[in-house]
Amino acid sequence: MKSVFKPDSQTTSKEVERTRSFPQGDPAATMIFHLLLDTIAETFIKTAIQKGWGKKLQDGSWVNLIMFADNYWLVATSAQMLTLMTREWLSLLERVGWETPVEELSWCTTADDDSNLRIIVNDKLARRPKRGAGFKVLGTMVTFDNNFDVEIENRLARASATFSANWDLLGCASAPCS
Repeated sequence: MKSVFKPDSQTTSKEVERTRSFPQGDPAATMIFHLLLDTIAETFIKTAIQKGWGKKLQDGSWVNLIMFADNYWLVATSAQMLTLMTREWLSLLERVGWETPVEELSWCTTADDDSNLRIIVNDKLARRPKRGAGFKVLGTMVTFDNNFDVEIENRLARASATFSANWDLLGCASAPCS
């Protein structure tokens, strides 16, 4: 694809070749992104099935990859399995020019925080939050220790921040009340 930039009505750039991205606001970008991501996911799932990666559910089905928006979860039953799955997933992303830097990865487990479990990808240690610290998924805090206080505290903090950010309006004594 080639783009021409017009910063004003009299200035036009030469054609600039674009190799890896869509112009911002391109209505096809989201659809193409998801089509490509689905293709990568299908390839990954085939490999996962062949290698026995994932978790068998009570109904007999398997789960190994969960995707939503531009996030993903790899589901494994051991740190070793998760390491192998992560390497495979990142390799598939790399083939199409995408990446998730290892520094941005995080993984969770129900194992005790003092366990020696490690996930090392490309000679880098992936971050593991404490079991009870929680991490945000689609606006909800998830923990692996059944501590629901983390979610309640998160919601209260967001409500307080929103209230404080709008104090000029909410605390205005001259604002009409009805």
